[in-house]
Amino acid sequence: MGLLKRILIIALVLFAVGSSQAQIARWYNYGQDYYKIKTAKDGVHRIPAESLEAAGLNLNSLDPRKLSLYHRGKEVAIFVEGEADGQLGSGDFIEFYGLRNDATLDSLLYRDKFPANPYFNLHSDSTAFFLTVKSEGTGKRMLERADVSGSIPEITSFESSRKVVFGDQFSLGASYTLGFRLSSYDNGEGWMSTVITKGAVRNITFENLGQVVNGGNPRLVIGLTGRSGNPHLVRIGAGRNAGTQRVLQEAIFEGFSSLELEVPLQFLDFDPNGNIVISVSPQGPESADNISITYAQIYYQKSKPSVDFLSEEISVPAAESRISLPGDAAAYRAFEITDPSNPEFLNITQNGSLFVLQSGVATEASKIKIQNLSEIQTVDRLERVRFRDYLSQSANYLLVGHRELQKAGTEFENVLEAYASHRASPTGGSYDTLTLLMEEMYNQYAYGEESPVALYNFLKEYYPAHRPSHVLLAGRALAIYSTAREAGVTYFYRNRPSAFPFQSLVPVAGYPFSDNEYVVDLDPQNPNVPAIAIGRIPAKNAQELEIYLNKAVEKDELGLSEPWQKELIHLGGGVSEFELDRYFSFLNGFKAIAESDFLGGNVTTYRKRSNNVVEVIDITGDLNEGRSLVTFFGHGSPTILDIDIGFASDPTINYQNKGKYPIMLFNGCDYGSAFGTNYTQGEDWVMTADKGASGILANSSIGVDVFLRRYSEQFYLEAFADSAKIFRTVGEIKRTAEGNFVNRYGLNPLNYSHMEQMILLGDPATRLFPADKPDYYLEESEARIGTFENEPITTLTDSLKLTFVLRNIGITSSDSIHYKVSRQLADGTVINYPEIQIPATKRLDTLFFTIPNVEVNSAGENFFELIVNSKQEVEEMSLTNNQIRISQFISLSGTLHLSPKAYAIENSTNAELIGQIPGKNETERIVIVQLDTAASFNSAYRKEIRIPTKGIFNWPVELLTGPDSVTYFWRSKYQEPRQGETDSWTTTSFSYISNGPEGWTQRVLPQFGENILNNLEVNSNASRLKYLDQDLGFEVFTVGSAVDSLSFRNTQFFLNEVPQIIDNVNNANSRLCPNGSLGLVTFQQKTLQPYLPVPVPGFDILDGRSCGRPPQLIQSIRNAWIVAPGRTILDDFTENVEEGDFVVIFTVGGVNFDDWPDQAYARLKEFGASEVTLRNLQSGDPYILYGRKGMKPGEALEIIGNPDFEVPSSQQTLSFKTELTGYISEGLIITPQIGPARNWEAFVQEINDRPWIQEEETNFDIIGIKSNGEEEVLLTEVTDSQLDLSFINSEVYPYLRLRYRMQDAESTDPADLNFWQVNYTGVPEGALMVNPRSETVKLIEGQTGILEYEFVNVSRNDFLDSIQVNWEITNSQSRQVERFSKKFPALKAGERLSETIEFNSVGKNGSYEIEIFANPRIQLEQTFRNNQLDLGVYFEVEGDDSQDILDVNFDGVYIMDGDIVSPTVMINAILKNDQAILLKKDTVGLDIFLKRECESCDFERINFSNPNLTWTPASENTDFRVAFQPGPLEDGLYTLRVQNEDSPEPYQVNFEVINESQITNFYPYPNPFSTSVRFVFTLTGTEIPDEIKIQIMTVTGRVVREILQDELGPIRIGNNITEYAWDGRDEYGDQLANGVYIYRVLIRKNGQFMEHRPSAGDRAFKQGYGKMYLLR
Repeated sequence: MGLLKRILIIALVLFAVGSSQAQIARWYNYGQDYYKIKTAKDGVHRIPAESLEAAGLNLNSLDPRKLSLYHRGKEVAIFVEGEADGQLGSGDFIEFYGLRNDATLDSLLYRDKFPANPYFNLHSDSTAFFLTVKSEGTGKRMLERADVSGSIPEITSFESSRKVVFGDQFSLGASYTLGFRLSSYDNGEGWMSTVITKGAVRNITFENLGQVVNGGNPRLVIGLTGRSGNPHLVRIGAGRNAGTQRVLQEAIFEGFSSLELEVPLQFLDFDPNGNIVISVSPQGPESADNISITYAQIYYQKSKPSVDFLSEEISVPAAESRISLPGDAAAYRAFEITDPSNPEFLNITQNGSLFVLQSGVATEASKIKIQNLSEIQTVDRLERVRFRDYLSQSANYLLVGHRELQKAGTEFENVLEAYASHRASPTGGSYDTLTLLMEEMYNQYAYGEESPVALYNFLKEYYPAHRPSHVLLAGRALAIYSTAREAGVTYFYRNRPSAFPFQSLVPVAGYPFSDNEYVVDLDPQNPNVPAIAIGRIPAKNAQELEIYLNKAVEKDELGLSEPWQKELIHLGGGVSEFELDRYFSFLNGFKAIAESDFLGGNVTTYRKRSNNVVEVIDITGDLNEGRSLVTFFGHGSPTILDIDIGFASDPTINYQNKGKYPIMLFNGCDYGSAFGTNYTQGEDWVMTADKGASGILANSSIGVDVFLRRYSEQFYLEAFADSAKIFRTVGEIKRTAEGNFVNRYGLNPLNYSHMEQMILLGDPATRLFPADKPDYYLEESEARIGTFENEPITTLTDSLKLTFVLRNIGITSSDSIHYKVSRQLADGTVINYPEIQIPATKRLDTLFFTIPNVEVNSAGENFFELIVNSKQEVEEMSLTNNQIRISQFISLSGTLHLSPKAYAIENSTNAELIGQIPGKNETERIVIVQLDTAASFNSAYRKEIRIPTKGIFNWPVELLTGPDSVTYFWRSKYQEPRQGETDSWTTTSFSYISNGPEGWTQRVLPQFGENILNNLEVNSNASRLKYLDQDLGFEVFTVGSAVDSLSFRNTQFFLNEVPQIIDNVNNANSRLCPNGSLGLVTFQQKTLQPYLPVPVPGFDILDGRSCGRPPQLIQSIRNAWIVAPGRTILDDFTENVEEGDFVVIFTVGGVNFDDWPDQAYARLKEFGASEVTLRNLQSGDPYILYGRKGMKPGEALEIIGNPDFEVPSSQQTLSFKTELTGYISEGLIITPQIGPARNWEAFVQEINDRPWIQEEETNFDIIGIKSNGEEEVLLTEVTDSQLDLSFINSEVYPYLRLRYRMQDAESTDPADLNFWQVNYTGVPEGALMVNPRSETVKLIEGQTGILEYEFVNVSRNDFLDSIQVNWEITNSQSRQVERFSKKFPALKAGERLSETIEFNSVGKNGSYEIEIFANPRIQLEQTFRNNQLDLGVYFEVEGDDSQDILDVNFDGVYIMDGDIVSPTVMINAILKNDQAILLKKDTVGLDIFLKRECESCDFERINFSNPNLTWTPASENTDFRVAFQPGPLEDGLYTLRVQNEDSPEPYQVNFEVINESQITNFYPYPNPFSTSVRFVFTLTGTEIPDEIKIQIMTVTGRVVREILQDELGPIRIGNNITEYAWDGRDEYGDQLANGVYIYRVLIRKNGQFMEHRPSAGDRAFKQGYGKMYLLR
C-alpha cells in the first residue's frame, strides 16, 4: 500500500489546462490554404511530393522551406527530404510523427471533471494535422542528432513498454438518485472494458514482449473506473499465467471516480518467453463492486533484438549511449519522440550487418522510435481547407448542417441553403442567418477532429460577440455507442461509421442525449441555463430536410388564421389507478394555464379508460381538424406510449393534418431518444411529409413524473401565462422555461437532468402560437339561423334565432367590442339592426341574436350579414375574418297548431282543435284538418273537416273514451297552397286521460320515435325500440410454409379493413406474428369487442404471447408452447374465452401439427373444430378456423388446403372474410323541450317489465332549460315511478327535458317504456291577428290612417297581468322609427282584445312599415310565433310638394342691393304658400344670417331666441312671419341671408347703414319731363326729418310752386321716390311753359336745417339747388 497512487496522470495536466480555456486560440490565417491530414496511429508518417501535387499544390512554384505543419494549433517539427535545393521533386517527401487520437480535446467537454480514459477518444481514433505554406519565414524542422561516435558506450538492453487501451463499452458515468445521469460529461464517463463484477477476475495478457532482462524499473500503470456507486477494493495481481498470480496492490477508491495506479513488477512475473498476465478483481466490502479497466501499460527492461524487426520503441536514461541493431540502415527511420511535436531526426549508419544510432544523450532521457520503411504510414490524400471569419458575421439564427444536406432535393438545388433563405425571409421571421457546416466546424474549432467540441468551442467564441437567439441542428445524430453488424461482426458507430445505414451529420452534445449541453455555460451571468434556443431536425439527408422545410414553410405561412390554433389536446396515461388519477391531475393544472385569461385556449383531454399497459386512443379527428399543442403525460419509450397514437406515417391510421402541424410535448421516458439506429415514433411525427408535427419536445432518457410536471408547468407558464410572451418561438419558450425550471428547483442532478435531456425535435424558430394581438374570427359553418322553440323556420316564426360562434383566435383582451347584424330579404330590402356591445371573448363564445320575423316579407332566400368588432375598438391581428354572410330559405309555411299543443294531456272528451294560418290574409283560405288515433291516419276512426278562415280555425270534436288513455294525432294543411307554401301536413299529437292533469305525455311508439334516440331505433316489426346494429368485418390471409415468394411475414389479419400485422422497417411500433405459431382473435359475442383471453402485462410490449400492432388483439401461441410439456397457454386461452364468444384461429408460417398432443386437439374442439380435420393436417399446412366457444365439434367453419390442387396444402394460401353483427347494450331517449310551465308539479313514468332487460339498470334524468336555451341537469339517475317537481323554479327553468338512460350490459333489447309524463300548470297562448282593409292604405299628408287588430287568448290559461302591445312605424326610406306602447287589461281564457292603431301622417311622406308585437315576451306564453306581425309597407303617404315664397322687406319696403337702410331697421321675412295643407308651426328649416363687410367677418346665424327677433306661426288666415330688428347698427356695409328648406332658393341682399342724418342724391325723375316728375333722394340717420319743402322757381328766382312734406307721401331712411308727382303747373293750376326751372330743397330736423351730403350722384344738385327741364 506504500506504492504510488495518483488520480489520472500523464496527459491530465494538459486536460486541465484545456478545460479551463473558454475557446481555442486562432492559429490559422483567413484566406490561406491548409491541407488536412488524418492520422489514427502513433508513428512516422510520410507525405510524398506526388500527394502534395494531387492535393493542388504547384511543386514548380512551391518553396518547400516554407512548408509548416500544425497539430491542435501548434506547429510541429517536420523533416523535408529534398528541400535544400528549394524545390520538391520526384522522390522527395515530408515526414512527421503522427498520432492516434486521445482524450485531449474530450477534456473540454468535461468542464470541471476529467475523461475516464485518457487514451481513448470519445468519438474517433483519428486526429488531424494541417499542412500549409507560410507567406513569411520558414517552417519548423526537426533537429538532427549528431552521427554516432565509436567512443560512446553501447547498450545491449533498454526499457520498452506495451499498452492496452480498452474500448469495449461506453459508460455513461456517475448515476445519481433513482439511477439518473447528467448529460454533461461526468465522472466515470467514457470508453472502457466491460464491467467486472465483484469476485470476477479479468486477466490482461501481454505476449511476445521479447527477451525480458532483470534490471531497470519494471512496472504496471493501470487505469480503473468505478461502474457502481459503491466503495471499491480492487485486487491487482501479476504472474506468468492466470494461475500464478502475485498480489501487487489492493486499490481503494469510491463510486464512479477514475484511478490510475503505478505498481512495481518483478522480473519473475515474466515468463522466459516474454509473457505476463495482469489480473484485476474487485473485492469491495458491499454486495456490489463493479469496475472497468480503461488501460494498462507495462514497462520492462528488454534485450535488443537479434533479428530484423518492424518497429521498436527504446527508452534510455540520460547518458551518452549507442545501440547496434540488426538490419539495413536504409530500411529504417529513427526519431527521438519524447516530445512528439518536436521529434529529432536520428542518423543511422551501417556497420556490417548492423545499423548503429546514438540512443542516449547526456542531458536528458531519450525515447526513440525506430520504424522499418514498411511500417511508415504513407499519406496519399490531403484535403484542402480554408477557414472562415465567422466572428465578422453577425447573425441571430445559426443553421448547423452538413455537406450531405447541401445536396439537391425534389424542389431545391441546395436544401440547406433554401432553409437558410426561408428563415431570412419575412415569412420565416426575417432572421440574420449564418449557415455552419460541421465539416468546417471540426476543422476550425476542433483541430480537424470529429467531435462535438467543435460546435461547443464555436458557440463559446461566437455567443459573447453576437448573442444569437436560435440554433438549429439540421441533421440527425447517431450515438457513438450505436451498434450495427457487418459481415457478422458487431461494430460501434465510433469505430466503423461505414457499417451504418446513415451517418451522424450533427453530433449530439452529451449523453444521456442532450442538445442543451451546447448552449449552457455560454452566459457568464447564467452559466447553468441555456443561453440560446436550440432544436434539431433529425434529417438523415437533404431529401428529409426538404420534407421538414416544406412543413416549416407551411406553418410559418399559415400565421394566425384558424381557430384550431387555440385548441390543445391533453393525453393522460398511466399503468395504475394511482397514476391515471395523478397524471390527469397534472394535466388539469396545465389546462388551467392554457385556458386562462391570456391565451384563452381550449383543452380537450383524453384519458386511458383502464390501467392496461397500452391503450389506443384515436386523435386523428382532432389533429386533422388542427391542434396547436398536444401534451402527453404517462409512460413512454422511443417507439410507443402507453396511450398509443401510432406513427404519423402509418397509412392505416389516416392522419391527414397537412398544414396543421402541432407542437407535441411528451412527459414520459425516452420518447425523445432519436439518436440510435431505430426509427423512433417522435422523429416519425416530425419527419413525415404533409402530416404529423412541426416539433416534438420529449425527454431522451428516464423521467420522474414530479420533475416532468414541474418542467411542463414552467413551459405552460412561459407559453400561455403572459400575453406579452405568447408570440415567441417555441425555442424561446423552451429556453426561458428551462431557465425558470433550474432557477426555481435547483441544480441537483435529478432536477437538472430533466432540463438537459429535454430534446426539441424541430425548428426552435417555429411559433407555438403566432399572435400578439387579439383576432376575432367568424366562420360561416359556425353560424346558423334557427328558432327559439327549435321548430322549423317558416314565415310564421315570430323571431329568428341567430346563433353564432365568436372566436378569438389571438391573445385575449379585456376590452369589450360591438357586433352588428343586417338582413337582406328576398325582395332586396336591407334591414340593419342596432349594434350590440359584448364583453371580450377569450377564446370562444356562442352568442344569440334575436331577429324579428313577423310579417316582414320573409318568404324566400334571406341573407344575414354579421360583423364583429364593428367599431374597431380593439386592434386585431387581422380584420379579414370579422365578417360572414349566411343565407336561410324561409318558406311561406303551412298552418300552426295552437291547442292542444304537442304531447298535451286532454282531460275532457269535448275537445276543441285550434290552429292558425299566418300573416295578414285579405281573403279566406280553406284549411283541411284530420284527426285519428293512428299516426298513419289510416284507422276507421279518422275524421276530416275543411274550414274557411282568415286567421284562427277551430274544430270542436268528441273524443273516444278508454280504460286508460287514448292518443290522438291531428294534422292540417292548406287545401290550395300558394307559391312558396308547403304542401306538407302540420302534425301533432295529444293524449286523452279522463280527469287527467294538465301537462305533457308520450304514450305510444310513434311518439317515442320522434325523440332523439341514441343507439336506438324503432323496430316497426316488433312495435318497440331496438338497439342499433354494430357491424364488424374481418379478413384472414395465411400462407403455407412452402409457398414460393411468400412467407409467414405475409400472414395478415384485417379488422374493419385495417391491417393488424404491420411489416414495416420504418415502424418500430409494429410486430410480426412469429413463424410457426397460431394467431387467435377473440370477439365478445354481443358487443364484438376484441380481447386477449391471456392478458399481456408490461410496457413497450415485447411479450411473445401477443402480436400485431398495439393494442395487440392477436393472441400468439407458438408451436413450441403447444408441444412442450408443462406449457399451459392453450389451456389458459381456452378457459378464459367466455361461452358463446367468437374465435378466429389461423396458422402463421410452418406449424408442426405432427407433434401436437391430444390435449391441443381437445382444446380446439371446444371452438367447434373437427378432430378429423385437425389430425389430417400436415406440418406446414395453412389452417383457418371460425367458431364460437361452446360449439359442438365440427360446427365451426374450417378452411384448409384444397386436396384437388396440383400442389400440396403447404404450398397454398388461404383466406377468409366475413362480417359479424352485434350491438351495444345501452341507449338514450331524449325528449323535445317540455313546457313552458307556470308551475312544475310531477314526473310520472311506467316501464313494462320485460325479460330481456333489467329495468333497475335504467334511469331518468330531469334537465332544466333556461329561457336562453342553456340546459342544466337538475335530477339524475331517477328511478322513482313518480317524483315531485314542485321544487323546480319555473321562472328560472320554464322548460324541461327528459332523458332515459339504459345501461344493462346483459340486455338483449331496450327497455319497454310504457309512458312518461310531466304534470304542470301551463301558460296562456295569445294569437295576434289584423283585419287589413287592403294591401296598403294610401294617404295624403295630414290624413289619419287606421289599422285594426285583435289579440285572442286561445288557451285555457289566463293571462295574469295586463297585456302590453308594442308597435313600430318605420319610414322605409330613412329607416326612422317611431315606437308606441299601450297596455290593456289581462285576458282570461278565450277572451279577445280588439283595438285600432291610428297613424298620423302629418309631417310624413313616403312608405311606412307597421310592426306589432302583442305581449313582447313579457309574460310567458306557449309560443311567441303568433304574437308578432310585420305588415311591411302598410301606409303610403303622398307628401306636400308645394314651395314657400320667401318675402323679405326692410321697414316694409323692398330694397335694392346696396340700398341704405336705417340703423334701427326692422327686417320682416314672410313665408307664403297658398297650396299647403300643412301650416308651418315652427322655425324648423328656416335660418337667418347677417354679416358685416370686413376682412375677418363671417355670417352670423341669428338664433330664434334672440330678444330682437319675434316669429308667429302660420294660421288659416295669416302667413308665417319673422320680424327682426338687428340694430342699432354701426356705419358700414352689411349682407343679409335668409334660407328656408321649402323655398327654391335663399334670399340675400347687401345694404348700407349711415348713422349721421343727411340727405343726398336728390334729383327729379325723369328729367327732362313732359307730363309729371317725381323726386328721388336718399336719407341717412335714424329718424325722418320734421319738414321737407321743395320750391320750384323760374330762372329769375320767382317761386311758381311749393311742395310740402305732407304732399310727398311716406318717407323712410334710405332711398326714396316720392309718391307725389308734380304735373308742371303753378300754385294756381296753370300750366307752365317749357323751359328750365330751378328747384330748391329745404329740410329741417328739430328746428335745424339738415346738411346735404355731397356724393357722386349730386353733381347737378349743389347748395340745395338743382335744375329741371320741362318739355311738353
